[in-house]
Amino acid sequence: MKGYLMSILIIGIALGGVGLGTFAWFSDTETVPNNVITTGNVDLGVLTFDTNGTAGPLKTSDTLRPGVPETMGYVFIWNNGSVDLFFKAHLLPTAGDLNLGQMTFTTTTYKGDGSEISGFSLPDGAITGWGEEGKVQTFRWADISDAGTTLLNATENNHPMESGFYQYFKVDVTLDNDAGNQYAGKSRTLSMIFNAMQTDNPNWGM
Repeated sequence: MKGYLMSILIIGIALGGVGLGTFAWFSDTETVPNNVITTGNVDLGVLTFDTNGTAGPLKTSDTLRPGVPETMGYVFIWNNGSVDLFFKAHLLPTAGDLNLGQMTFTTTTYKGDGSEISGFSLPDGAITGWGEEGKVQTFRWADISDAGTTLLNATENNHPMESGFYQYFKVDVTLDNDAGNQYAGKSRTLSMIFNAMQTDNPNWGM
């Protein structure tokens, strides 16, 4: 009897399996190709020009003397990347013996077509002027000689430099009136270093 019941059970399972195998559900598959994830980038463009509008490092003449401002040239900066940014700039001495502690550095900001720079034309990627036209800032050496504490930065009321925005500034230097003969006949070579950062970084204070 037990064998008979087992046979019926096996046959029932087999028939049930045959029945299950006969279902054919309607279905469909669609593929959407070419989906892309692209990361942004921070790219600060920097160009420098001497007072004659020649591309190259900033420099004074050999007639710099106490109390008389002298223009070193122009610095043109633009956000050539896709991400909003802030930047900081500082100066790093690389050669020479001129003591910069008796020096005032002055920047005058422009955001026009670059007409202040002889023979200049806007580079690709520089689209819209940014910042305050004619803004004048003065710095002592201690203000712009340290990357962590420099006061020379790109921020206007904490508003970032957006993609395609640009500005340029004229750089003047003045040797203090009381700088004596110990400053005569000396020079100093500097690197201007720009550090740019996306604005979302909470640890990169301006």
